[in-house]
Amino acid sequence: MKLRSWVPAILIAAPAVVYIAALALGQGYVLGWQRAASVTWREGLPLALAYAAYLAFVFIAIVGPNADRIPGWVKWIGLIVGSVALQIAATAVVEPFPLRGILFRQFSQFTNGFVTVGARWDNLANVFQRYTELSLAWPIHPRHQPPGLMLIFWGTTQLASLLQSVSASLAPVFRPLTCFDQGVTPLSDVQVMGGVLGAAVEFIAATLTIIPLWRLVRRLSTARAAWLAAAMLPMTACMIAWVSRWDRVFVLFSIGGIALIEDLFVAARKGNGARAAVIAAGLGGLVALALFFAYKLVPIVLTLGLYALARAAQLQGRSDLVALRKWLGSVAVLGLIAAGMAAALWIGFSVVTGYDAISHFRGAMGFHLTVIERAYWPWVVYSSLDVFNHVGLPFVAVALIWGWRKWWPLALAFFGTLFVLSIGRLAHDETGRLLAYLSPLVVALAAMALSEGIPALMVGPARAGGVSGARRVIFAVTALAGVQLFVHVFLLRFVSYGVDPLSVAPAIAPASMTQTRIRYGPAGELRLVGFELPSRVAPGEHAEAVLYWRLEADQPPQTSYKVFLHVSSTLDDTERIASVDEIPLNWALPTSCWMPGVLLRDAHPFDVDANARPGTWLALLGLYNEQTGERAKVFEAQRAIAGAVELPATIEVK
Repeated sequence: MKLRSWVPAILIAAPAVVYIAALALGQGYVLGWQRAASVTWREGLPLALAYAAYLAFVFIAIVGPNADRIPGWVKWIGLIVGSVALQIAATAVVEPFPLRGILFRQFSQFTNGFVTVGARWDNLANVFQRYTELSLAWPIHPRHQPPGLMLIFWGTTQLASLLQSVSASLAPVFRPLTCFDQGVTPLSDVQVMGGVLGAAVEFIAATLTIIPLWRLVRRLSTARAAWLAAAMLPMTACMIAWVSRWDRVFVLFSIGGIALIEDLFVAARKGNGARAAVIAAGLGGLVALALFFAYKLVPIVLTLGLYALARAAQLQGRSDLVALRKWLGSVAVLGLIAAGMAAALWIGFSVVTGYDAISHFRGAMGFHLTVIERAYWPWVVYSSLDVFNHVGLPFVAVALIWGWRKWWPLALAFFGTLFVLSIGRLAHDETGRLLAYLSPLVVALAAMALSEGIPALMVGPARAGGVSGARRVIFAVTALAGVQLFVHVFLLRFVSYGVDPLSVAPAIAPASMTQTRIRYGPAGELRLVGFELPSRVAPGEHAEAVLYWRLEADQPPQTSYKVFLHVSSTLDDTERIASVDEIPLNWALPTSCWMPGVLLRDAHPFDVDANARPGTWLALLGLYNEQTGERAKVFEAQRAIAGAVELPATIEVK
């Protein structure tokens, strides 16, 4: 059926326009994500310029009229350099120093934690034998993951140990990046360097995912479609919105699995049973390796299984049912070989190392399912929509309109897996970024449809223009995807990583500040230079206390202290009308991140109890270890009790 050009134009543009409007006009949480409270266009300018330059390269070297004359090595250099530029520019939206920010995310307690665990392993035999028991004390992400990702950091730490002088010389540059996680600050220079190298592994591997994607699409379609697919993957939010996230690397397993299936069918159709069996065993090995890195990759078995069955039926056709049954039977045998190899590798590893995979999987999944608990509705819809948002709504729309016609096995593998995960809640309402390994499937569908599917299915101006009409469609789709990508990265905040200490500008003490000589810590290194408090408040009022701190030591403390501020009736703190309990600088800069001599402005909003009685109230301030609960020593103060200092000011309740 032919489509008038305006029909698919509306179908492609409408979802993206609605999503862009929702992000631009919404406040607070938008479709499950926190919208940035305040942003400046200057923060997004690098990403806008990088995308514009990248898109210009794509249209000159990939889809332009002279694209076939441009050597392949030029295209590869342009795509890889462009991908790196997009990743850095996207990171710059939220990180003043994006390259440091990419590394910082590996050390932040809110992201991975794998470096915290893997860099410290010294006896692998003991670790594997006690893996389930030991994992209970690990950070949230390593706690429910198999050993693969931690082993990467163990390996990079071993490499760093061979470069001890280099690790020591670079420690002043990299050590401040570890300050946000109290479990990381005690790491040695070699272990910190191992974490940096591990982050580099993620960045390089994620960047190079375009190579196997190109190879896969080249087998299924044309060279032009393959180049376009490789160009489109870096245009997706799932690949650039959260650089350093290991889910980006898992793309290799879905691409690699489908590529092996294609190899398997080629060998089977040529009657080379031995080669087909070897490829099937390799497919099983790939699946086993995937599950060794993340249990959440279990659905990749469904993805590859759906693709294999659908592709087998497509290749054989429906003319001879007997031949079709025989062909599917052969596919089933090859599937059993793959499953047997995957099981053999896991069983063999468990026997050799003592790792109890079944016990840890049960514990990990039980822990994971208790951490994330959302209502079935609307999250059954949100989880799927979030995948589409991270891939790019224009790309998904193109895949839905055209991609399924010729490449329906790939469409079934993507949409079928997503449907089962969403309806069955097997992903337990995880966000779309965690299903990044599915993204290359829909990118491949969109690229093949844009390259060779559109001209044959359209009438009107786009069809009348022939190849040039198709180029206009490609430009419109990728430009719209770029707008959505920009707004997505610019306005959404996935998680707070903290603030790079080197990016914090010194505060200026205001004239209204009340100066003090209050100091905390064993040597009085944490000094409260001054504060601002409201002199009068009303019951139920929203107020703010502003503290001005300075670290008077050569190195930050290894302990991360939280600030507590209690508005109490007496020094013994028995009656309170307001309370603050936060990491300094709006949870962004723990005391372990403070740089020597830098004056810090630390604002703490608080709400006065609606039933607060009139009178004069005291402000009690202290610091405490967020892991142990132990309060920091009061080194100097006029009046203090149990680690709480009375500030030299009172608050009057009217």
